[in-house]
Amino acid sequence: MLKRKTTLAIAIACLTLAATAAAAQAPPSQSLLFEGPGWRTALTRWTLRKDAANRGLALGWQRGGFSGSAVTVPNVVDPTHFSGHAGTVNYEGSVAWYRTTFNALQAGVYALRFQSANFQASMWVDGHALGSHRGSYLPFEVRSRLGAGAHTLVVRIDWRDPAAQSSEGFHRTWFNWGGLDGEVDVRPIGQSELSQPAIQTTLTGGRDPITSESSHAAVRVSVLVHNYGPERTIVPEGSLVHDRSFGQIGRAHV
Repeated sequence: MLKRKTTLAIAIACLTLAATAAAAQAPPSQSLLFEGPGWRTALTRWTLRKDAANRGLALGWQRGGFSGSAVTVPNVVDPTHFSGHAGTVNYEGSVAWYRTTFNALQAGVYALRFQSANFQASMWVDGHALGSHRGSYLPFEVRSRLGAGAHTLVVRIDWRDPAAQSSEGFHRTWFNWGGLDGEVDVRPIGQSELSQPAIQTTLTGGRDPITSESSHAAVRVSVLVHNYGPERTIVPEGSLVHDRSFGQIGRAHV
């Protein structure tokens, strides 16, 4: 459980933040990208089950007990039916279920990140509801405290009623579609996490000898420190471009 959030800031130049208080966990064998949080495992192999009659919830599919076809994610359901009667039915939208499994190396908090899902996505892990999200092209994240071992992730996608989607600002002027159309990954959070880095520059005076314009700027960097472990002091560090270190950017007692 999150105990405290502390914001740290210092005037520095352009930088790349690096957390020294990372969790003491071995990275997984498969990573997704080099950018963003580390130790992510891509969840690409899923089982897809269409649910045009919207009976899945009543049948308990949120617990993962449904069959279907093997697909890879990103995935869009029926992307080729866009004309004629089949296209009309497809445009009106439907419901579909996705299921996959992943392994938690050790007990702790895990983040499940979705790059995009359309239109409404609801998520469960091992039958326990994690949350929901509405709108495509908007990355979102849900978290859960899990035990070590295998876990089942289920996602229900509902993209019915394109008119209602348009009323919320998600216009379907070309076509309405549904599915997990973005990458999905899972990562361990550990006891410490740095998030929401921000940079603010301010001119501080001084003149350029050629242009006579102000040539000095202070750069204020802030980062949000989350603590999921025992009370302690966390010291984030970073480095300037070209690997020139500036050391500590502050201290947070959390």
